[in-house]
Amino acid sequence: MSEPVLETEGLTKRFDGITAVDNVSISVPSGTLKAIIGPNGAGKTTFFNLLSGVYPPTDGKIWYKGEDITRKRPDERSQKGLVRSFQLTQIFPNLSTLENIRLAAQSRGKSSTNYNMLKDALSYSEYVEKSKELLKDFELFDKANAPARDLSGADMRKLDVMMAIASEPEVLLLDEPTSGMAMEEIPEILDIITSLSENREDLTIVFIEHKVNVVMDIADSIFVLANGKVIADGTPKEIQEDEEVQKAYLGGT
Repeated sequence: MSEPVLETEGLTKRFDGITAVDNVSISVPSGTLKAIIGPNGAGKTTFFNLLSGVYPPTDGKIWYKGEDITRKRPDERSQKGLVRSFQLTQIFPNLSTLENIRLAAQSRGKSSTNYNMLKDALSYSEYVEKSKELLKDFELFDKANAPARDLSGADMRKLDVMMAIASEPEVLLLDEPTSGMAMEEIPEILDIITSLSENREDLTIVFIEHKVNVVMDIADSIFVLANGKVIADGTPKEIQEDEEVQKAYLGGT
């Protein structure tokens, strides 16, 4: 088992007396594909918001590659390689598909700290080429110049993931990557996630998913939240056979 790249200890978040995340301690080994499942209101997205720095925790700690990042801002975490996509797609709708990716790639490059607003965007050739390669990998090259607002829902989700990948993550947090997609569109995005995990040994993916069958098919390991607490953490087979998970998430079936 590889060393953990992301860890939490006693992570807790309270809102006006309501505990949304309750004393959560997990460890995510480097290079793995780990899923988070749980019923509605279990605290999954709140937990992601803590990992990515959107919310400060009430209690507990977060470590990334052995460094305490509990109080780091979201942009500081992203610069270190902890990158997050959102359940609601976050894109620039009036820019082209390529420009959306280029901006994400450029945000991690040297020019992000020395940006010249009068310089032609296409002159940042290394970011343009990187964007084109991603478009080819995700089979969206023919839509490179299309406004992002004109993409289908599935292609917008792909663009959101591409923008996250362009930011050169070491840990990629995906919040319900199949959200809003038709059933026939889901296999394609799952294939992309699986391919990323298999082909990039230095990439760790942690993702929230509501569709249990999706998680069982692709995750290396799963942890289950219920009422803000971790009730199980193990392989897909172990999770399927866990009685507490069945009662809390699968209705006891």
